Amino acid sequence: MNQIPPLSLSYDEITELVINCIKQHGQSFEFKNFCNNVGAKAVRDGLVKNPNPIGHQAIYYPLQREDECIVRQVLWDLIVKRILTIGDFYNDTWPWVSVTEQGKAFLISKS
Repeated sequence: MNQIPPLSLSYDEITELVINCIKQHGQSFEFKNFCNNVGAKAVRDGLVKNPNPIGHQAIYYPLQREDECIVRQVLWDLIVKRILTIGDFYNDTWPWVSVTEQGKAFLISKS
């Protein structure tokens, strides 16, 4: 399982990528799985080269450690803005994150 190449994106571009993944992913998610979704979207959108051989059916697109740290920072910014909160209905601690009611309105406005 190969990591995707580094995301050569600005913080704002990564924030937009993260927001789009949240909109597609649902109301709650686990951090590592979410990072994989960010990596998969980056590959699908052509933001980075697919690290897998042509024709290989990959379901795992791990981010580089540095990019994972940036995604964590973006999520924290969204937590501070009360768009997200730590925990969900079944898991009340990190690494689970969920969208707040305020966050739902924010995500709709980003359409």
